Amino acid sequence: HTGWRGALNSSLGLRLAPGAGERRVRALKATVQQGLPGHRTAVVVNIKGGASKTTATYLLAATLGRVRGGMVLAWDNNENAGNLGDRAVSAVHSHTALDLLEHIEDFTTPEHADQLAGYVRPQGENKFHVLASQNEAGTKEVIDAKAFRRMHAALRQFYQLAIVDTGNASTAPTWQAAVDVADVLVVAISNKEDAARRAFTTIDALRAEGYAEKLANGVAIITQPRTASTQRLAEIQNSLAGLVRSVVVVPYDRTLDDGGEIIWEALAPRTRQAYLQATAAVVEGM
Repeated sequence: HTGWRGALNSSLGLRLAPGAGERRVRALKATVQQGLPGHRTAVVVNIKGGASKTTATYLLAATLGRVRGGMVLAWDNNENAGNLGDRAVSAVHSHTALDLLEHIEDFTTPEHADQLAGYVRPQGENKFHVLASQNEAGTKEVIDAKAFRRMHAALRQFYQLAIVDTGNASTAPTWQAAVDVADVLVVAISNKEDAARRAFTTIDALRAEGYAEKLANGVAIITQPRTASTQRLAEIQNSLAGLVRSVVVVPYDRTLDDGGEIIWEALAPRTRQAYLQATAAVVEGM
């Protein structure tokens, strides 16, 4: 269906077999679409801000929505004001996780499922929902571990898959609670000196807290900046060997540079391909 074979098949009515690239894409999509035994949660971590955690959260959820379908949630669980809501399609409301928490008892059963739309933000053709973090840092109580667990227990009734973005403090109770419920850990790394260093600090913290086995089932997503060091990339990849199950490198994409709304249609094809690979790796671990 794609490439020159697809063009000839379409224009001349031929039946040429798909090439290696198309077969690879089909296999990745089949992995993303495979059945799962109940709700699954992936949690994206790196205690360094600006390490592409939010971008990874959004694009993993978008790939799941577009390729797999079903109910998918991207949840900004930042201990302070996160920016997933700023990168997402806006909604007719500005409610956040704090607003949902105030009414979480309404969602302990599926009876009020229709009211959930008043707290999450649909993402159009990406076919997933965003739950934004609190947007008034320092003026409201941060969601604690107990509250996170209550919300997670409720939301898993409505969503088959959740991708949880996290903040920058591995000591924050809500960060620790998210890691604890994770079925798959995703370590987001930008190929920059500070982000890479902090990624391995995050990994050390996870291992110290007893999550080495969970980490070994994890996925690392390395995002290339505009000017990327090939030597440092190789060093990061080598250092990750034996620590995580899969490593995916996402090429530089200028459309993601400004920190604004993420628009799927504006992404380079190789960015979408990298996130398809990353999403397949995440689902494999579920």
